[in-house]
Amino acid sequence: MTMDISGKTFDPRDNHGDLLIAQGKLTLDSEQNAAAEARDRRWRVQTMDMIGRAGYPAGLPESFRITLGGGGEVLIGVGRMYVDGLLAENHGLTAAQGGTVGFDAAHAELRSSTAVPFDQQPYLPGTAPPDPAAGDHLVYLDVWRREVNHLKDPSLVEPALGVDTAGRSQTVWQVRSLPVADGVTCATPDDEIADWAGLIAPSSIRLSSFLVPVSDPDNPCEIPPGQQLRTTENRTYRVETHGLAADGRALLKWSRVNASVATRVVSIDSATRITVAQVARDDVHRFVPGDWIELIDDRLEFAGQPGLMRMVATADPATNVLTFDGAIPAGTFPVDADGVPTPDLNLRIIRWDQGGVVRASGGAVLADLTDAAGPGVFPAPPPGEFVELEAGIAVGIGFAPGPQRVRVGDHWIFRARAATGTIDMLADAPPHGTHHHYARLAVLEGGAGGFAEPVEDCRDPIDPDEVCCCTFVIQPGEDIQQAIDGLPLAGGCICLKPGEHVLPRTLVLARSDVTLHGEARGVTLRAPPNEPALQLAGTLADPVSRIRIHTLAFVGEGAEGANNRLLGMDGVEDVTVSDCDFSALQVGIGTAIRISNANDVTVANCRISRALAGVVADENSGDIVVGDCVMALANARGQPALIGIGMADATGPITVRDCTIRGALAGVVVNDDPSAPPASLATNSRVTGCVIELADLPPGNAPPSLVFGIDMAPEYATVSGNAVTYGSAPRVGIRIAGAHSVASGNHCRYQSRPPGLSAVGIVLGATNPDGAAAARTDDVTVGGNTVEGPQSGIFGIAAAHCRIAGNRIDGGELGNTTLGIFLNGCDDMDVAGNTILGAAAAIGAVEGDRCRLRDNRIEGGGFGIVALRMEAPAITGNSLRDCGQGGVLIAATTERSLIDRNRVIRCGSAADQGLGIAAFLVLGEATITGNEVMDTGEGRNGSSSSATAIGILGDLILEALVQGNLVTYGGGQTRDAANEDRAMRLRGLLEASVNFGDRRLVLGFPVKILGNSFIGTGQTALVELLEQRLTDNLVIRFERVTFSDNYCLHFSPPPDDRRATVSLRGHRGVIVGNHIKSLAGQYFPVNLNGVTSTYLGNVAEAPPIQGATVPMPVANFNLDT
Repeated sequence: MTMDISGKTFDPRDNHGDLLIAQGKLTLDSEQNAAAEARDRRWRVQTMDMIGRAGYPAGLPESFRITLGGGGEVLIGVGRMYVDGLLAENHGLTAAQGGTVGFDAAHAELRSSTAVPFDQQPYLPGTAPPDPAAGDHLVYLDVWRREVNHLKDPSLVEPALGVDTAGRSQTVWQVRSLPVADGVTCATPDDEIADWAGLIAPSSIRLSSFLVPVSDPDNPCEIPPGQQLRTTENRTYRVETHGLAADGRALLKWSRVNASVATRVVSIDSATRITVAQVARDDVHRFVPGDWIELIDDRLEFAGQPGLMRMVATADPATNVLTFDGAIPAGTFPVDADGVPTPDLNLRIIRWDQGGVVRASGGAVLADLTDAAGPGVFPAPPPGEFVELEAGIAVGIGFAPGPQRVRVGDHWIFRARAATGTIDMLADAPPHGTHHHYARLAVLEGGAGGFAEPVEDCRDPIDPDEVCCCTFVIQPGEDIQQAIDGLPLAGGCICLKPGEHVLPRTLVLARSDVTLHGEARGVTLRAPPNEPALQLAGTLADPVSRIRIHTLAFVGEGAEGANNRLLGMDGVEDVTVSDCDFSALQVGIGTAIRISNANDVTVANCRISRALAGVVADENSGDIVVGDCVMALANARGQPALIGIGMADATGPITVRDCTIRGALAGVVVNDDPSAPPASLATNSRVTGCVIELADLPPGNAPPSLVFGIDMAPEYATVSGNAVTYGSAPRVGIRIAGAHSVASGNHCRYQSRPPGLSAVGIVLGATNPDGAAAARTDDVTVGGNTVEGPQSGIFGIAAAHCRIAGNRIDGGELGNTTLGIFLNGCDDMDVAGNTILGAAAAIGAVEGDRCRLRDNRIEGGGFGIVALRMEAPAITGNSLRDCGQGGVLIAATTERSLIDRNRVIRCGSAADQGLGIAAFLVLGEATITGNEVMDTGEGRNGSSSSATAIGILGDLILEALVQGNLVTYGGGQTRDAANEDRAMRLRGLLEASVNFGDRRLVLGFPVKILGNSFIGTGQTALVELLEQRLTDNLVIRFERVTFSDNYCLHFSPPPDDRRATVSLRGHRGVIVGNHIKSLAGQYFPVNLNGVTSTYLGNVAEAPPIQGATVPMPVANFNLDT
């Protein structure tokens, strides 16, 4: 370790254990470090004895698992891996990096669940991922230990004291790749893979240290005559390799203080000048002119590269500035504009003590280190010779038999003790460090189209439940069925040796308590033609139970799809199938795993390819778990499979988690019959964290069962955190039809052009095959999902008491969404807080009652919110911008229809008549209150403009309350005053009158227009009530009109007798407290059109026209502007 230690004393041959402390006894740092090394060795040895050289916990199947993300990105799974007893742990992406972080209760710590991209590794940042165009790659894990002090981790400085504390030992891991030839698999021996054996082999360099005679000193009182160690100081020497010379010899450097004279670089002031944290700690631990220093950062260290050697020209302790002659090449170390190095890379300098003219013992000059332009290091002496470091201390270099291998950073540490005149004598000692440890992770099959799936997994799980002394060990060609039949009644374990086991007939396992596993990767079970490889055969009354199957590769043979299963289970419980592969020898197989009459079955960390179906459970099965599986199901001709995971006729739940399914027409279906009304008894089923990329539908009409990415029919279901991608229609990303269910955090992406007019991201509820609504779907939450691409967003069909909240629906780069959120026949729905961008119709609701459409953000597209044939709809608090066809529209509604507190901005610009808020045929009260309607009919930045524009429009309205609205134009008036625009236009539904001789009874409904601000244009009116007389006794209009406390500002043309800012119609009117003004001047404020009205307290330019008013005269009770 490059720290100021007194020495390295640990030797495993001493069999020392922990440190025992006695009172009054001296305890050295070297003793404590040796005790720490002893404890570390004990745990490493025990780990290897128990689990072998490499493995991952079976309970963490994602640990360093290599997978392919979107776009073929190589990902490294979160978890732990043990390599030669060293624990490598991938903590995943942090929240700041976009990872999902949660609390791990078992370990009482925060833990990420997000895999790390290949180029974002913590100890190999920015490294280029393997290139599929270069062919196949072996992906492997490299683990080693390094020492860390305050220069590599500034947090080791105690803030209260301002000094650095003890160093640390850190486990470093890197995932790397090696291009390999076609045909290399996880089972290929090391020596059959080009460059692999040499890569993983340890360094073969060896070092010997000894003392050599030197002339006696002038003063024999300092050093006794004849003593070979010619120094009065106790020192800890470090000799380290710096790479290779051009002739292949190892380059060396050394330090008399274990390379502990080091400091952090504060700034690179120029190519030959740096400022450091500390030039001199004392008279010994300092930098002086003539010293050789190494500039190095974490980036070079992690890449296994040496630092940059430079000779110090000047060193100023007052300013902490160092200069040197040789320039630092531009770009060698990343710095900002002020020359400050990237903090996370920990740029530092280390003093090395070699110098002068270095000669081999044979007299040859190895290097002249007085030359500031030289390399600063020296080559190893020739075999059989040595080089004297100083004070009689010499080292010689040799190699172990076999190829000569040297790694940058190979080093040795030994002590020199003046009191005894001795040093630690090393004899052909292997390096004390750095020792790298390797484990294969995966083989990636490359090609022009990217890496193929599934990825061949080379990892071996560590599962305590699977540890057994095998009852039988079967070599390829031996009879596996005989071994199964020969197990004792208590069960047993059958271990299959690597190789291909060709099965003459289907293996039948009809007994409990059996483990069947491969010894390692590369065990293949080749099924008989058109038949299963293995059948677990029990009954409901007497199930086969406690079966464990793992680390096997099942291969099917025969006609495409002929065998309906490679692994079959019937009448089983408590079965686990893990770390297995299922594939076809030729084009494709039928079903990989079929489960019937089963309970408590787990399929984990398996890989399935070239199958019509991945995992299918049916006939009274429940408590099924499929987790961490990868399915690339298209056959060898690229034709799609039918389904990834399916469950029908269930008696219990299924859990599907963290699976990847590609190449199938349908992803996960939990539904007894997808062509019928949804039904399933798989209550509490879950589909979470899956990636599903559906294949394109074949030409013609696809059967209903193949439409869905995820289809969940049971009650209390959870569909969460999945990514579903598809590119053909008809398609439904997710359907959830069971009551009390949740669909949250999913991403449904349609990725093709033209728009998928019959593609829908999420469907809540269902219809019968004849199109009629199925049974109600009740109490479902669809929240926090993203629907992307040119498709419809979320449909609610025959649902009630459900929540559609916090979702994002965006057509994205490929085009606009068709329908954002659409409800058909739904009651008491809450559609809240959604974001909908670019939809032809953002929110639509048809034929339901008491639905709440609230607090949604809608931008772009066609219509904003449309409610048709609804009972008591409530449209509140929404924000609508740039909806080209119109803002809020309701029609054929009953009871109280509420349109409240919405912001409707720049809507209707693409229509001939631009509408902000519109209501048609309301058989109840239309309550339009507190809305802001701005720039109706105008596009963003004047991009488009409708011929006419109406802020609030109502027609055939039984009764209306219009209160507290703001209808205006922002940024100045942009509409032509000659347009027949209106801030508001209303017409009632019916007024009827009956004559009783001298008395006339008038029946009708009121309109109350209260406290609004109307600002805008209109050639003949700004605010207008209309009527249409049908007969002498029937009129389409409001009977009673209240127009009070409104503010009207009319951008009008010049006045004439036919025009008024406010034009009212009705039987009787109350016009009180209004401010009415026209910018044209002398424009009539109100046209009563024969309505007898109370006209009081108004501020207007002139009296009303065409109607009788009370009180009179008008001027006495109203004000002129």
